[in-house]
Amino acid sequence: MPKIPKHIIDQVREKADILEVVSEVVQLKKRGKNYFALCPFHHEKTPSFSVNPEMGIYHCFGCGRGGNVITFVMEYEKIDFVEAVKRLADRYGIRIEYESGHSGKGSEIGLIYELHDIALNYYERSIFKDEGKKALEYLYSRGFDESVVRKFRLGYAPDRWDGLFSILDLAKFTPAILKKSGLFILNDKGIFYDRFRNRVMFPIYNLSGRVVAFAGRALAPEAEAKYMNSPETPVYFKSRTLFGLNWSKDAIRKLEFAIVVEGYTDFIRVFESGYRNVVAVSGTAFNENHARVLRRFTSKVVLCYDSDEAGKKAAERAGYFLLREEFDVKVVELPEGEDPDSFIKSSGKDSFGEVLSRARSFFTYVSDRINKKGLSPGDRARAIEELAREIAVIKNPVFKDIVLKQFAENLRIAPDALFKLVESFPGTDKERVSKLISGKQIFRTAREKAEYELIKLMIYRSGQEVDFIFEFLNEESFKNKILSRVFAIISESIKAGRLFKPSELYNYDWADDERAFVSELVQDAIDLGKESDRKDLKAFGKLVEGVTVSKIPDEKDLRALAVDCIINILSEKYDERIGVLRSKIKEVESKGGLPVDLLKELNQVRKERKEFESRIRSYLSGEDES
Repeated sequence: MPKIPKHIIDQVREKADILEVVSEVVQLKKRGKNYFALCPFHHEKTPSFSVNPEMGIYHCFGCGRGGNVITFVMEYEKIDFVEAVKRLADRYGIRIEYESGHSGKGSEIGLIYELHDIALNYYERSIFKDEGKKALEYLYSRGFDESVVRKFRLGYAPDRWDGLFSILDLAKFTPAILKKSGLFILNDKGIFYDRFRNRVMFPIYNLSGRVVAFAGRALAPEAEAKYMNSPETPVYFKSRTLFGLNWSKDAIRKLEFAIVVEGYTDFIRVFESGYRNVVAVSGTAFNENHARVLRRFTSKVVLCYDSDEAGKKAAERAGYFLLREEFDVKVVELPEGEDPDSFIKSSGKDSFGEVLSRARSFFTYVSDRINKKGLSPGDRARAIEELAREIAVIKNPVFKDIVLKQFAENLRIAPDALFKLVESFPGTDKERVSKLISGKQIFRTAREKAEYELIKLMIYRSGQEVDFIFEFLNEESFKNKILSRVFAIISESIKAGRLFKPSELYNYDWADDERAFVSELVQDAIDLGKESDRKDLKAFGKLVEGVTVSKIPDEKDLRALAVDCIINILSEKYDERIGVLRSKIKEVESKGGLPVDLLKELNQVRKERKEFESRIRSYLSGEDES
């Protein structure tokens, strides 16, 4: 694994703007000093994901994930630490150097990204060669000129079995990487060949603008599949990828609604016609995960699907998924036989704007489809039953009630009747966020609490004016291995004469549950001076016979609390002896004996503990023990 020097990592962390990076994938809104959004790592309806630009960190109060700008890229892109640092360094113009003895060879996911970059360049070059002439002519015939081809980096996969494969450095890309990339197929003889051949290529990007997959449109009329998509890979998840969102997310935020279309050419046509807030589904039907991705940017969607029956059914299904996420949904109805691409070509972009403005509410759209079908009473009842089944899975009871009443009114049925039908279906509320942590840390002993509070204080003070702690404790003093490691990291910074920054803690290799613990620890430290945490300080004061504060803690309060923590940690050896002696005394007394010697020993240990505590307090207060 390549190793990047710490000063380069620090430079990347300092220069990379966490607000800029995070806002690419969620819609941040300022609240006080911090910015909040719906968490990109778990499903939620109320924003609990917080970004602190001053400290360069993020924390989700819902699922517990947290870190700095590097760990955000790691977790969101699902890449390793080195790859994340490289990605940010490239973005912010920082030259990467590796420590001697370490190569720059990337991780598995990094290599898969690299393969897709190679493929993108290969397909893009090929379309402007003689062999790509027919692909270019196809796009021109669809009304897309060269500027569009270059803008979206459309390409051509040559009609060869090993076109892409033949240009690879096979010493770098192992068979396992080739297979996982989804760009190649392994035949029965163990030979790789290109997945895409003789196809117009549409690159599929993630929210950060990295190519993660391709869609290929067949040029040969006898091809089995008109469109072929990349399979799911470690970097491409069909159910969470919306084609074009990397280009349209800013417009969606600005205009406060998204247009959803079905096809890649539909997207390009609508986007190039000036409607920049458009996205398309990619390789699979619209589902709840697509809705959740969109929810980070808007709460309003206009569905603009093909006008045939298949398109109408797909729009209806997509609408139900959007309702589950509490979207305001509207549906555009194009003239018979039209899709967004063909409609704009035949009627013009202004006419498309007019049909957008006439989009009907999803309630009206579905109700009219049921009302206009001329269904028999039995078929109509079954259609309403299917509708009720969809309403049943809406989790928010208030929103569910609004939806139910709106449908009842449009279908001209009694709300109570629809309500009873909805209630007959169990809501599929099976999804629960799998929290790495649950709220505040729970401590079994005062010692555990003391360790946590002391490290919290050290983080709160950014390692400043806490030198006295190192006179009594080292990393071996902590039973909690995570806190021991954090102590060592802070100690290293201070001894090196550097200002410790809490965001540094995320530069280390933590397991998921450890990172969640560290994230909560850092957040607790940040919140130490807030009103909400004064009760915690009071409770801790009672726990260790220490200080209680009723205002934002000043230096005296913090030092006194730190002293209590140190005493609590170091006194455990005395407390353990006291506990053992009490048990022995109780045992002797239960047998009718007189534990005189044991009582003397107990008093002696208690005296030693008191003297030990007194010495520490005297030393730390600067008083002369004599």
